[in-house]
This record gives sequence, structure tokens and C-alpha cells, in this order.
Amino acid sequence: MLDRGFTLIEMMLSLAVMAIVTGVLAGLSLGIGRTASMQRATITATEEARRAMETLVARVRAASVLTVNTASLPGDVLRFRPATDINGNGTAVDVNGRLELGPQVTVQPDTADVNADGITVRQLVMTQGNTTRVLCNTLPPDSAKKTNGVPLVPGFWVAARNGGLDITIQAEARDNRGRPFRVALTEFVAARNP
Repeated sequence: MLDRGFTLIEMMLSLAVMAIVTGVLAGLSLGIGRTASMQRATITATEEARRAMETLVARVRAASVLTVNTASLPGDVLRFRPATDINGNGTAVDVNGRLELGPQVTVQPDTADVNADGITVRQLVMTQGNTTRVLCNTLPPDSAKKTNGVPLVPGFWVAARNGGLDITIQAEARDNRGRPFRVALTEFVAARNP
């Protein structure tokens, strides 16, 4: 007798195998998608914190050691005056050899909405004179909550150590399911100018 097709049992077995393989592949696909989403959130948080840290470290290194608010540290507000070419001679030192200092720079979480954009505690801002620059848009939302003046989750924290500063910036991003992912960067930096 000639085989002209599949039997019902063969069809049912092949459909069952195909269903199992499809289920496994769908599960793998979903898992890979979740992992990619988590990685995107982590990368976003890391990049925000890294950009803020790069900018801040460069500015602090140019500051005068005597102008850093070390007496009020540790804390979430950093103040300093950077060396600045005020007289236009091409260097931040005047003709008498004294360091020229620009206006005070204040770096802190934007609790008072100083840049008037409607976003507050999630932003880290740097203010110098009338100019405000957002350094980071992704501080953890609970970083504004404090106990005895210390943030429960330090989105921005500065501590004096060994003639320099330990600066910590914590950023948060959410994956496509709304789960938060936090990254904290800490760097030691010392002001180079007297």
C-alpha cells in the first residue's frame, strides 16, 4: 500500500513538537527583550551620571581650594569659585601673580526649581551668577527625602576627604515595564588652585 500522507497521530505529534519549540522560542524572545530593556535603562542612567560627573570634576579641579565649602560638608550642596580669566590676559592669573576667581558656582539638587522648567528634585543643577545649567535629569525621585539633613537616597552627595572631595552622583532610569534601575558613580577630585 502506498503512503499518501500523514496519519492523525503523526500530525498530532508534529503539532505538539512545533508548539513546544514555538513556546521555547517565544520565552527566549521575551527574556531577551526584558534583558535589553533593563540594559537600556542601566545605560541611560550611567550616561546621565557620567556626563554630570565629567562636567563637575572639570569645574572643581579649576576651583580655588580656599573657596570650596568644605566646612559644610558632607552634604548635597557644593559651592566653589573657579579660576577664571577676568582681565583678558589669556590666563586666570593677574599681572601681580594673584589667582583671578569667577563668581561662585553652586551645585545641588534642584529643590527650588531655579531654572523654572517645572522639574525639581530629579535634576542636578549648577548655578553661576544668573546662569543655571542642568547636569543630570535623572536623580532618584526619593533623593529629596531627608532624615537629620541626610538624604535617604543620595542622588548627589559630597564629602571632604584627604584634601579633596568624594563626589557621588546617583542616577535612575526605568525600563519599559516601569522598573527603576539605579547607578551610582563616585569620584575623588581635588581643586588644583590655592
